Amino acid sequence: MMEARELNKDEYDTWDEIVDISPYGTVFHKSQWVNNVARLLNKTPKIYGIFLNGKLVGGCSFYVYSSKFVKVASSKVATTPYGGLVLKYTSGATRKMEDLHKRAINCLCEMFNSNGYDYVELVNSPAFVDIRPFIHNGWRSSVYYTYYLNLTKDIDRSISKKTRNVIRKAEKEGITIRKMTDVEEFYKLYSMTYTRQGLNTPVNIEFFDEMINLIKRENMGKMWFAKTSTGELASAEVFVWDEKRAYRWVAGSHPSLRKTGATSYLLYHIFNELKEKDFTEVNLMGANTPHLAIFLTGFNPKLVPYFSVKKTNLLANILEKVY
Repeated sequence: MMEARELNKDEYDTWDEIVDISPYGTVFHKSQWVNNVARLLNKTPKIYGIFLNGKLVGGCSFYVYSSKFVKVASSKVATTPYGGLVLKYTSGATRKMEDLHKRAINCLCEMFNSNGYDYVELVNSPAFVDIRPFIHNGWRSSVYYTYYLNLTKDIDRSISKKTRNVIRKAEKEGITIRKMTDVEEFYKLYSMTYTRQGLNTPVNIEFFDEMINLIKRENMGKMWFAKTSTGELASAEVFVWDEKRAYRWVAGSHPSLRKTGATSYLLYHIFNELKEKDFTEVNLMGANTPHLAIFLTGFNPKLVPYFSVKKTNLLANILEKVY
């Protein structure tokens, strides 16, 4: 028998263990991540569990909030690219696994239908590709893209000649890399990146202050800076990681120092450091933004699709068209 229900807090440890072993699970599915992000963004965290014969075998993480009179359930919020389905059992005979996926997704669809959401969107991790049961339940789908960088290969030989020259130039001009936790300095660069593009900064400094503390406390990631020879902070990166890979989470750069090559040199340094720590791949994000995609392809990553599924009612459809 398979059923779905919202998890209690005392079940979060078991959920996190499943996230660790499931190929669909990411650091963004972890209960601490979900609960802290929800609190800081003033949203309600939800983790629906899927139970098979009374045992937790998977589930779905997302956030609930109101927007323009619409009750929204979404796994996609600021700084959290993935949520959606996680399953403990993902290998075996094709028919058996497809049946398990279908039953699990049908349970989730029933849960969402019974909870009165006007708008539901689940952005699944790249490893989860079989969204057919959602489509068969009347959900709409969209495809997005990310980049995966293979760290088992020779990084120097993999990157493009142009990017390699940028890195060499940065090194010659005295760009240095420093690993340090300075939220205030990071946020300055992060804010500049959005201001330069005429965009509002998605989150405030208090958000980063608490999330970086969580990341540091749980050893879920690190912060790096690139400095010029005169001591100016030119670029900053925060990577997070889980049991499977590292993720280029958030970044910022000084608009006046972009031509120094600091960001390319900083990423090159981080990739090599991650490789030394036995990470085999990095999710670089950024593939859906044209100018970022052009920059990231200089490191010769692999383009990887991932899928979003969405279910909306009449009210949400009307407001979506109006706004």
